[in-house]
Amino acid sequence: MSENIPTRFEDLANEIILDILDYLDIRHFYRAFFGLNERINRFLCSLDNISLVLLPSDDDNDQSIEYFSPRNIRLMVADGSCKIDLKRFSNVRSLKIECPTDSLLVQIQPTLFPQLDYLFLGISNRWNNSLNEIHQAIFSNGFPLLRTCILFSEPLTNRRWLVSASLRILIIGTYPHLLHVNTYRAILISCPNLVRLTLFGRFDHNNLVQQSTYSHQLNYLSLQSDEPSLNVVIDHLLSQVPNLK
Repeated sequence: MSENIPTRFEDLANEIILDILDYLDIRHFYRAFFGLNERINRFLCSLDNISLVLLPSDDDNDQSIEYFSPRNIRLMVADGSCKIDLKRFSNVRSLKIECPTDSLLVQIQPTLFPQLDYLFLGISNRWNNSLNEIHQAIFSNGFPLLRTCILFSEPLTNRRWLVSASLRILIIGTYPHLLHVNTYRAILISCPNLVRLTLFGRFDHNNLVQQSTYSHQLNYLSLQSDEPSLNVVIDHLLSQVPNLK
């Protein structure tokens, strides 16, 4: 009976190895098993849509980064001090930067990430022009495949946005700064196919002027704040999306 049970790692079925990868860093797996035999090499070559985490200790000469950077991957930059050139990951589908710095933000350009469908930008130490350019691209169809976006900074509306038809899910957090109501209106106009919108922070409700309502497809709206006058803001924001489900 035991004769049919694999006793060597390289004899395991691909499905089992994929399950094991749920608990291993893909680069550790590469370093441990690449070159073991032709079958493992083919298996590694076939991997797609995998997660890769970049750490401050990583450098561009890492062979595992060179091996996986051309793939369609989910990329996470765990620390702003990471020195890796993000331009190497031109086929990345999902990009998460927890602590974006100037040197990282300047690399996030539509021409370099044409396949991006998920973007997460954590709290930046300070506002800069690169962040403004990213926001402009997000809400002006610069990333035409982008469907989910999470931002911890308020997009400036001092420049006209074009229509970003692909965006479906948007989360914006602005603590400790104010979130302006005109930003909310600009989002509704720019993202006609938005389905879920979450806003959390303190809302600027000093200039609440009744605006035109929108025939919008928004199904879900979440407003999170600890300010006592939130009900006034909620009533105003809801009045602009009468079709909300």
